[in-house]
Amino acid sequence: MKKHLNPKHALLGTAIVIFLGALVLSILAAVTIGAVKVSLADVYRIVLYNVTRIELGDKAFLSSGTVYEIVWNLRMPRVMMGAIIGVLLAMCGVVMQATVQNPLADPYILGISSGASLGATFSIMIGAVVRSISSTSPMLICLLIVAI
Repeated sequence: MKKHLNPKHALLGTAIVIFLGALVLSILAAVTIGAVKVSLADVYRIVLYNVTRIELGDKAFLSSGTVYEIVWNLRMPRVMMGAIIGVLLAMCGVVMQATVQNPLADPYILGISSGASLGATFSIMIGAVVRSISSTSPMLICLLIVAI
């Protein structure tokens, strides 16, 4: 007996593929933006080589040099961190909406914003003391304390 694919599932799968493709294209486009002009083709070749080891051009250009350093060591980590943080913030929003069973849930409902302002104020107040004791950033220490 042959099973038929539900049209809703097919539409969901198509939407996921389209959005993942848009995410990859936006990441590649974001890496091209900066003080130094880097073409989208160069970014694509450098990323493809460093992820899959597929060479599309000169190996020395793909694994060393100024453009490689700009793309792979400066811009790509920042763009990837932004994408990961965006995904995590979206997940936190979904969890918050499910927790309070309200599609309009915001951080003020559960007191998250108040806790964040408390942590920021606390870190500003004790910043000089912590900085003189340790080389670790006082903001990081206060964020860890308030988060716990």
